[in-house]
Amino acid sequence: MERLDSLEAALPTGPHDLNLTSGQLEFARRELAQLDPQLSSNTQLNLEDVDDFLGRADEHDLPPQKAIPLYFILQMVSRRSKRTQILSSALLASAVGSFEVLVSEIARYFYNARPTALATGEKEFTLVELESFESIDDARQSAIGARVDSLMFKSTAGWFDWLKRNVGFGLEEIVDDVDKFVEIFQRRHIAVHNGSRVSRRYQINAPQGSAPNELGSVVTIDDQYLRDSLDSLLLVGLVASLVAIVRLDNEFADLSLSRLSDESYQSLLDRKWVLAKELTACGLKLKMKEADLTRFKVNNWIARDRLAEPIAAEVESLDVSAMEPVFRLAKAALLREDGKVVDALENAISLRHMDYVELCEWPLFYYVRRHDEFGRKLATIYASLDEFTRTRLTSLDATISKNSKRYHEYGCKRAGAESVPVLVRTAQDMGLEPCQLCARAVAETT
Repeated sequence: MERLDSLEAALPTGPHDLNLTSGQLEFARRELAQLDPQLSSNTQLNLEDVDDFLGRADEHDLPPQKAIPLYFILQMVSRRSKRTQILSSALLASAVGSFEVLVSEIARYFYNARPTALATGEKEFTLVELESFESIDDARQSAIGARVDSLMFKSTAGWFDWLKRNVGFGLEEIVDDVDKFVEIFQRRHIAVHNGSRVSRRYQINAPQGSAPNELGSVVTIDDQYLRDSLDSLLLVGLVASLVAIVRLDNEFADLSLSRLSDESYQSLLDRKWVLAKELTACGLKLKMKEADLTRFKVNNWIARDRLAEPIAAEVESLDVSAMEPVFRLAKAALLREDGKVVDALENAISLRHMDYVELCEWPLFYYVRRHDEFGRKLATIYASLDEFTRTRLTSLDATISKNSKRYHEYGCKRAGAESVPVLVRTAQDMGLEPCQLCARAVAETT
């Protein structure tokens, strides 16, 4: 699919504008779908292949003056696809490798926190081996290392069975599609060791139906698969390590909870709604202060709302009468009481219930930013900030004017002296377009 998208990007513009009909473009798409990137990477031109292509092109009324440039475009796109596949395979292999290290570290952490788990009733070392250790702790660390090595030689299913028995982490409680998650590890294996072609091992270990399974068929790693896999590995790795720390060492529980809160908030900022939903749902299962729990609830509702899941009844049931003012504001925003929220923003900022950056970046205010009065209210709030606070707004990368329909990226020459700093995403949420200068700069860089 990624190669086909690249084809359509290459054909209609610039020197490659061949003015193809819809039928001829469909012909080009079919040709590209059949083109093997392994073969097309050969820089030598095969004249027989060109002649065969010209014959097929003639059937679609493509004259040679159009067919020959098209042939080279198809080769170019296919080679580009091969380079993309190599990069995607390397990124996936690196991510899976990091996840494997994490599992081994969790196992090591467990045995250090629960050394009695090493007892099996069998002899661990001979007398000669014991005499070679300088201390009991050295012997213990050697035994732990052996246990960890033994665990890592097991299958992916074996790892998660061990985590469930010893740490209380259940993969099925975190991942909606366990088979799809397990397949990531098998796809990484054939990408590294078998040129992304399905092997016997893949057929045996990859769950049926999770991906194409015909022996020798190519299983690619496109951009969406890579993004989804990285998100899944991050989610499972973060939750597994958090559960391990909370259950094995309460000393670092608060620090781990803070990390989970940061990661879930960042996933909201990145508009990764599924990841944010799962991370916040995990947080809701843990013991914490009421204010922290409510913030997890709010962020969970934000993610679910953007995934078109119903949340109104749950939000309505939240009693905010005795809570911090920011949660009363959050409830109103989630119930789409935009005018009420806009009227309360200035007071919320002045009383430090929230800050200016949160107003610009928190997806809670996505719909509020579309309100007719939001831009003017934002300008008023910014004007009320002291100079010290303004100097700390370094994360904001765009500016807007009170009555303008356009925004300017940071450093744009057309930004006015009275411009209000925001994020590019804030301006886009408000329905603003980049100025012509900024739009041209973005087009040139892409």
